[in-house]
Amino acid sequence: MNKQTVTPGGTTGWHQHGGPIWVVIASGTLTFYDGDDPSCTGTVYPPGSAFMEPPNHTHLARNEGSENVVVYITFMLPEGGAPRIDAPAPGNCPF
Repeated sequence: MNKQTVTPGGTTGWHQHGGPIWVVIASGTLTFYDGDDPSCTGTVYPPGSAFMEPPNHTHLARNEGSENVVVYITFMLPEGGAPRIDAPAPGNCPF
C-alpha cells in the first residue's frame, strides 16, 4: 500500500497504471477526471470513499479543496507492470 498526499490545488497529472489499482480517500476530497470523458466532468470522492481504476486508462486527479487530500493506493500490478505511466493530456479538459 502506498500513501500519497495532494496539496490544495495539486494534481496527479495525466497518467495510467500498468495494472488495476484501488484508491481509498483517507481525508480531503479528491476530484477524478477520466481521459475518455468528452465533457470533462469530475467525479468527487469524499473522505471514506474508495474506487478501482482499471489498467492502461488515462486519468487525472485534482485536489480542488482547501485541505490536503490523503489517499492510500493498493497496486495490483502484473510482474514488470509500471505503477505509473505518464500520459499526454487527452485534450478533453482545459487543464
